Amino acid sequence: MFSIKRLLFGTLRRQLVLGVTLTNALMMALFVWDATYRQRQMLLERQTEYAVALAQSIATSSAGWLSALDFQGLQEIVRSQKRYPELQFAMILDMRGRVVAHIDPSHLNQYVLDLPRKTPEQSEFYILHRSAALVDVLNPVILANHQIGWVRVGLSGQTLHRRLAVLVRDGAIYALISILLSAIWVGLMGWRLTRRLQLIHAASEAIQAGSYDHRVRLKGTDEAADLGLAFDTMLDALAARGQALRMATERLQAATRAGIVGIWEWDIGKRELIWDEVMCRLYGIPAETFDRAPQTWLRIVHPNDRASAWQDLQAALRQQRDYSSEFRVVWPDGSIHYLKSAAQIIRAENGKPLRMVGVNYDLSERKRAEHELEQHRHHLEKLVEERTDELAKALNAAESANRAKSVFLANMSHELRTPLNAILGFAQLLERDQRLPSDAQLNLQTINRAGQHLLSLINEVLEISRIEAGRTTVQNAAFDLYETLTSVEEMIQFRAETKGLSFSVEHNGDLPHYVVGDAHHLRQVLINLLGNAVKYTDHGRVCLRITTKPDVIHFDVIDSGPGIPAEELPRIFQAFYQTDAGITKGEGSGLGLTISREFVRLMGGELSVESTLGQGSVFSFSLTLPETESQALALKQSQNRVIGLEPGHSNVKVLIAEDNADNQQLIACLLKPIGFDLKIAENGEQAIQLFQEWQPDFIWMDMRMPVCDGYQATRRIRELPGGDKVKIVALTASVFQEDREAILATGCDDMLAKPLDETRMFLLMGELLNLHYLYSDQAPSDKKQAPPPLEELHIPAPIRSKLRDAAELLDIDGVQAVVDELMTSHPKQAQIIAEWLSNFRFEKIIALCQHNEEKNR
Repeated sequence: MFSIKRLLFGTLRRQLVLGVTLTNALMMALFVWDATYRQRQMLLERQTEYAVALAQSIATSSAGWLSALDFQGLQEIVRSQKRYPELQFAMILDMRGRVVAHIDPSHLNQYVLDLPRKTPEQSEFYILHRSAALVDVLNPVILANHQIGWVRVGLSGQTLHRRLAVLVRDGAIYALISILLSAIWVGLMGWRLTRRLQLIHAASEAIQAGSYDHRVRLKGTDEAADLGLAFDTMLDALAARGQALRMATERLQAATRAGIVGIWEWDIGKRELIWDEVMCRLYGIPAETFDRAPQTWLRIVHPNDRASAWQDLQAALRQQRDYSSEFRVVWPDGSIHYLKSAAQIIRAENGKPLRMVGVNYDLSERKRAEHELEQHRHHLEKLVEERTDELAKALNAAESANRAKSVFLANMSHELRTPLNAILGFAQLLERDQRLPSDAQLNLQTINRAGQHLLSLINEVLEISRIEAGRTTVQNAAFDLYETLTSVEEMIQFRAETKGLSFSVEHNGDLPHYVVGDAHHLRQVLINLLGNAVKYTDHGRVCLRITTKPDVIHFDVIDSGPGIPAEELPRIFQAFYQTDAGITKGEGSGLGLTISREFVRLMGGELSVESTLGQGSVFSFSLTLPETESQALALKQSQNRVIGLEPGHSNVKVLIAEDNADNQQLIACLLKPIGFDLKIAENGEQAIQLFQEWQPDFIWMDMRMPVCDGYQATRRIRELPGGDKVKIVALTASVFQEDREAILATGCDDMLAKPLDETRMFLLMGELLNLHYLYSDQAPSDKKQAPPPLEELHIPAPIRSKLRDAAELLDIDGVQAVVDELMTSHPKQAQIIAEWLSNFRFEKIIALCQHNEEKNR
């Protein structure tokens, strides 16, 4: 066998040497032929050049002799050329082609060729014949630019033949040497290659024999070495895989011996089952008692699982798929175990099943764990259900508490704001009475300020309750940003100047005129932040910086106040929290910053603060306020006091349905001087009866009254004849939006919150009844005159002090109360001050008071 392989490798080596040698010989022959051909052409070109040069030399030497017809001299010139060994012939011819001189005299006076017809150029020559044996050249003889004859020269190719012979000989020698060397080199390489192939073949025979220890181990960088390295790598991988296979087999055998997996085989044709020892242990029977019948296996399966286990087996045989099934088995001791069976089916070419080979393993532990998990799941579901019920109950309790809180706030709002309405209203009415002494006027001012402060506290508590309940909403609409910021600036300017502070508004970028947003909440936030800055800053400055970006405006409220300690910053926005500076001031409820932050969040921003102790604070927020081209903004209603109805209004009947006597009297005192015809009902039943009897044009309906409340009374009036025409406005102490919706749903046209806003009250009546009023700054003829100089406007000292205090606090209601008081005694002054108040010109009011004080000194 070895000799045959050796013979095969030797034959391969000889064929390789013979093929390479023949190829090399053919290539060398082609090379020698090409070199010889090229050398012959080059030598022939040189021979031609030599012949032309010789002919031109003879033509130059013989021109004079030929012109003189000195044939003897021409013959001497021609004969002198015999010194050239390769010269075959040389002759001189006249213009008719007759030989006048020849290297061989026997050719004289013979015509030897037909000469060219045209006159050649001086340098033109003709090659009559060119070959390896002879080069024949004809050259003109020129004298004074005129041709007078011809020179013909012929050179033999002896030198050319000798050189070509030498070239062929040398080329053949070199080719033979190259062929011999290449044959030797190919023989060596073939021997080396076949030797490496023998080593690789030996390694492949070792693999076939099952030995993975043999290695090729060839050195070098050629293909054979790469192939040998690939063989060695493959052998290493096969050895590692064989080791892993052996270990896996050992683990499988250990697992089956440990009773984890049982291996079985079913010969379908013989209907014979073959089990290993583990299978017998899994089924709880001794190996010697198993008779290898499928019926024996089926009898051990749990009675409730036999049908499904057999159906799974038959379905796998019919549908040509692998077999898999889970079932229970009953051991001889009566215990129940869960098994998993899986197998592959070996089929014939026609698809008929022949054998099944599979495994069984015990699922009892997993089933017990699943059963425990299922029990835990049921237990957890029960706990979750119980906890859900508890959370639902807690949620219901929280909702009930929230509803109780809302009811409590509504009740407290009504109980607090209703008497406060009477207190503030009558305090304002008493301030108009000039009969009261100055000390009584001061007491009334104190009552009014305290009431206003109490009202602001109540409003803040209600507002924070609305925020916590999620009832505060944003009302976005187009508004005049210039007007909003100007009103805030004017309000803060005088407070800052009163304390000796510098107040400024800085703009970075172009401020849009009209934007879309919530003007009311923006004004509240800015007034609150700037008011706090003025309140807590004793010296230095307060600044509102406004930075404009596309559709976004950034606000910074900067002060040089005492600053906020770092440990208090995280709690600064908590409800009812006050810093040490706030506690020292003894003002406020600690809700302003909380409400401001929630308002900013509702508008889509976030309020933040940066503060340095002893240097001041900066409160910042950004809002999206898209610019709008719409200028159709609602005009601000005049806040001057109504003093009557314009001429032309007939008797306007107003019904006041109010159970509180103080409120009845307050509303009557406000409406009766204007010219309204009034009637009062103390409950809803009386209101319904008076409506039927009197048919009023307008009803002020208190929503909380005895016997029949405002809700029921409004519904019943709307059902009566004429009830759809009367205007009804609800009076309520509630400020909640959902209460407003419920009130309007009963049939009310609008709602007015307590304490009553006099301006809002007259505005509602004017809109609903289409009324036109006379105001404190408007004479019946509607002709305005230029206000007199300040020195002509005298205000009594008690009233002047009260007016100045209200103006410095930017207290609109306080100034309006003074205007009402002056209306009877000093109408001109009252009218001018009311006009200033309508335009928020507090600085003029303060200047008037200062001028009166200086005049009285």
